[in-house]
Amino acid sequence: MSATLGDFLQRTSTCRRQAKVKRASRKAGRDSTVSIYFASQSGTASHYAHQLAMDLAKLGCSVNIADLKSFCPKTFRSHRCVILLASTYGNGEPPSSGASFSHWLDDIKMPVTTLNSVHFSVFGFGSHDYLHFNAFARHCDAGMAWFGAHRMCPRGEADASAGNIWSSFQVWKKEQLLPSLESTLGIRAKLPLAGADESLQLVCTPGHPLECNQLLTIGDEKLCSHLASAAEVVRLSDQIKDSLQWVQSSAAPSVVRVTELRQVVVDSMARESTKHIELLVDPAVVKWVTAGTVEIMPKSSMEEVAWFADRLNVVNDMDCIVALPPELALRPCTFREFLTSHCDLSGQLQVECVPAFAALTQDHVERECMQSLLKDFSTFQWLATDACLSLREFLILFLSSARIDVTTFFRICPSQKPRPYTIASSHLEDPSRIAVCASMVQRTLPNSFSVVDYLVQRSISATGSEAFSASCGVNGQRHFRGLCSTYLCNKICDGDLVSIKVRPSAFSLPSSPSTPMIMIAAGAGVAPFRGFVREIAAEGCLRSEAALLFGCRDEHIDFLYAKDLKDAAEREPCALSNLTMAFSRATVKQYVQHQVQASAVKIRSMFDNYGNIYVCGSSAMGRAVREVITNIFEAVDLESLVQNGRYVEELW
Repeated sequence: MSATLGDFLQRTSTCRRQAKVKRASRKAGRDSTVSIYFASQSGTASHYAHQLAMDLAKLGCSVNIADLKSFCPKTFRSHRCVILLASTYGNGEPPSSGASFSHWLDDIKMPVTTLNSVHFSVFGFGSHDYLHFNAFARHCDAGMAWFGAHRMCPRGEADASAGNIWSSFQVWKKEQLLPSLESTLGIRAKLPLAGADESLQLVCTPGHPLECNQLLTIGDEKLCSHLASAAEVVRLSDQIKDSLQWVQSSAAPSVVRVTELRQVVVDSMARESTKHIELLVDPAVVKWVTAGTVEIMPKSSMEEVAWFADRLNVVNDMDCIVALPPELALRPCTFREFLTSHCDLSGQLQVECVPAFAALTQDHVERECMQSLLKDFSTFQWLATDACLSLREFLILFLSSARIDVTTFFRICPSQKPRPYTIASSHLEDPSRIAVCASMVQRTLPNSFSVVDYLVQRSISATGSEAFSASCGVNGQRHFRGLCSTYLCNKICDGDLVSIKVRPSAFSLPSSPSTPMIMIAAGAGVAPFRGFVREIAAEGCLRSEAALLFGCRDEHIDFLYAKDLKDAAEREPCALSNLTMAFSRATVKQYVQHQVQASAVKIRSMFDNYGNIYVCGSSAMGRAVREVITNIFEAVDLESLVQNGRYVEELW
């Protein structure tokens, strides 16, 4: 069957289902339209919203999908059925796109019947690493019910720290959402979970490799007629479009300084590197604040891009232009730019992409293997999370026969996402320079032999086992290295241009100079406090008390910003009233939480004088510090301190 005929039959089938649902809905006096809103910080909620929209369209629903930043009260009140997918950011705050909706729900003057014609469901994306798990989704769920909306099914929640986002969403969709839509809208909710036999039905039909002079227009059905369906083009082009719009609307300052912060770099390949990077910005264009957040869009390595270019058969076409729909008002870019800046080539394997890639296999043995794998979720979970298989490794291991042309790849591959860093410089000192402190994120993964043995024990025969082992070298070693941290620590140099956007963070200096400041950090978490210290110095050291408790491994190896911090504590007048260090590899092993406990009397005194506590570092460090602080302030509710802005965390 040709791709064009397949498209026609699929669209005809979808239209018939939609017409059938609309006739049944009219007969029952119902509106079959579903409005899906998403509030996303890093793209997760957006991704699942588009996936859900496609699923509901297959069931015959008429679907509208929108970013919550476009929220309009009048339009929202007119909806019959609303599904909200919401991420929670930082200390329980909504993503920037959800702020206006959150404020609207906080309006106590609105009648409690404001939403009484709306039926709704909420799913939240969060992490138990943070104090307020899924706080924004819970706020939306409670707020909509308070104003009279009818809850169709219980709120769903996913925990990123447990690695169960995909499975939690799929179970909620199948067991809660779809049955509730069946009773509300009258649809037949028979959508299988990924992993069932149906998941390997042909979801996309590969077209012919592009000719050297052929232009691809993302989202244009006429020029993309070889793609499986218009609905999938729209869904996946929205993700690519988000990445394109982010980059092309971002600032692109040049790198003016890259400095190694560690006293000793043990690894000659800089795999234990921590870099101080300064970006030259135009203060009139880039409005930033001390200790705010700068989002940086990473770029894939040349080696990774070259591998995928070869796999997609576009090695000779890398400088061909990818034309974009004129309504996007974006400049065209090359295939090289798409693969380098807009496709997530080296991230952890995304479960949602697997059935689409699997459908492209040409070998029946590989197809049977994929069917077995997708039915065995525990094995798949191990590969995606414990083994941290990359997309490249997955294609080598399981899908050597898959025919993937570049247009199909752009539809399936996850899009690149910016990474947030807390600004390590002072706006008052120099508004033209934004500083970032970046440490290499890395860990050792199960070696190739362990991965192959695990599959054999599960009776899953991967046809690419030998090629996979060969790609890992003689010793089979595998490592996870963060894309953005590798980009910042190993790739960029003076003169390079970096795509950035800035926004406020949870941290800000107290408005009153008399407010004591207790700063607690470990590793690269010292970044915002380096900004605070330089801001205090630029003010003229007028703050009453500013204490920093900082932990690292060794004073002579990774004492970040050592000179800056020591000078701030020793100068007259001082910018740091107290600098307390904890070294975990010293003769007397100490972590920063131990110094917090040892400084309990001083911290309590500063706090009783209306001081604020700031914590920045890893989630594990944050939990340990929180436990110690709770013990120090036995009669104080930590939750109330957070709500009052007296206990502020930024963790990762």
